Amino acid sequence: MTTMRRAFTILEVLIALAIFAYAAVMLTSGYLNVLNSYDHVKANLNSPAEDIQFARAQMLNTTSIATAMQGGQYQTAEGGNVTWSADVEPSTLGVPDLFDVTASYTVAPATGGDAVTTTESFRVLRPTWSVASDRKTLQQADQQRIQALQSQP
Repeated sequence: MTTMRRAFTILEVLIALAIFAYAAVMLTSGYLNVLNSYDHVKANLNSPAEDIQFARAQMLNTTSIATAMQGGQYQTAEGGNVTWSADVEPSTLGVPDLFDVTASYTVAPATGGDAVTTTESFRVLRPTWSVASDRKTLQQADQQRIQALQSQP
């Protein structure tokens, strides 16, 4: 009667090592991706771009031109401070309810670092900012211009 020894063959050991190495590489790769994501979020957390975008939305949501020109401020989620103001003028294009806006934003971080000031200019169509008499004057001028163009041969 022969006795059999129960042992792993070299092939079984190599397959087990290959599976373990593959799992180790995948877990390490996933862990490094998580660490890189944390670093990316941390680097962009103090970026003033989102704070400026929120301040712009606040300014554009005001229904009064006086409120838009007065500006405002708010505290960020990180404890910083954002101040915004706008210079609003009727557009030089002569279009009713169209305004040229020069907005200024100042983002002061909570950490006490240097404040970031950004200025941007854009045009916005805001009927609630118009004065009725100015709108009527511009509309009449447009009507006269259209009539003059229609009367040309």
